[in-house]
Amino acid sequence: MISRLPSWMRTPAFAALVLAPAGTELLTGNMPPFVFFFPPVLALVVVLYGGGAIIAHELIVRWGKGWPSLLALAIAYGVYEEGLLMRTFFDPQAGDIKPSGDYGRFYGVNSVEVLRLTMFHSVFAILIPLLLVSFLFPGKRRESWVSPRTFNILAGLILLELPIGWLLRSYRPSVQSYLLCIGVVVALIGLARVLPAPSSTNEAGRGWERRLVVQGYFANLLLFLFGWILPAAAVPWPITVLLLIALSIVVATRVIRGRFATEGLLALAAGGLGFYASAGPILELIGRRGAVIVGIIALFLLVRLGRRVRRTTVLTPEAAGICLAA
Repeated sequence: MISRLPSWMRTPAFAALVLAPAGTELLTGNMPPFVFFFPPVLALVVVLYGGGAIIAHELIVRWGKGWPSLLALAIAYGVYEEGLLMRTFFDPQAGDIKPSGDYGRFYGVNSVEVLRLTMFHSVFAILIPLLLVSFLFPGKRRESWVSPRTFNILAGLILLELPIGWLLRSYRPSVQSYLLCIGVVVALIGLARVLPAPSSTNEAGRGWERRLVVQGYFANLLLFLFGWILPAAAVPWPITVLLLIALSIVVATRVIRGRFATEGLLALAAGGLGFYASAGPILELIGRRGAVIVGIIALFLLVRLGRRVRRTTVLTPEAAGICLAA
């Protein structure tokens, strides 16, 4: 399928520029197709999400790191977007479904928004797109995808989106809030730089299994339940926070200890994407026009992905010389 595309589109960088915003905004219903494909909006999300994914990959390759560093960079990206760019971490009116503006607020911070949005963007904007690209271009997993000049341009464009974010939201948090987010982002990038890469192993990991797809689906279902439904139901916010923390720990532990081959990780990712793809009719009912068509296309591609993966045999990411993004 990739071989039929023009040569300039058959690159991992282009795939990341497409997959990151499509999975984060289009498939999830955050942006209906007529909004997503509006040229100015499309340019903004391609640079923000796709550029962020490419930058994370490039840093991992330059530093010779693996998935622990990638995870730190993914979290840093989530903090940058929602803490500095959109400022939903602090805006009392932020959030799609809330019984009141003070739900989960603790010392001026929206604790529920911090957890659910950081988890969401880390996974859907960085981790899953890079995992998909590593499968589509297995020979380029440990290679640089862009030139140093392009890397610098992408980084500059992402920073230039800060003023646009400030225009989109009138809320202005305190200077201390900005400094806190900047400090967290810098600390996470520094952590990614010093974290050791996982040691190699010759043991085979678990490949594509249907139950892994189901687990990925229900993990995202729980994220939706804890992050959106419980606040709407006015469940005491400390319970929601504890459940979100528990979910993140369980998922991280499952991935770390599961010894998954690349196919296994893709099965988990396919389950997470499948959750939103199957939610197309519901999204359509709440006004996200075009969500059904997007969901059908996504499900079709996920089924093709599963069939292709089951025909291959891959060792663990470490044994194959890759670690998610590498």
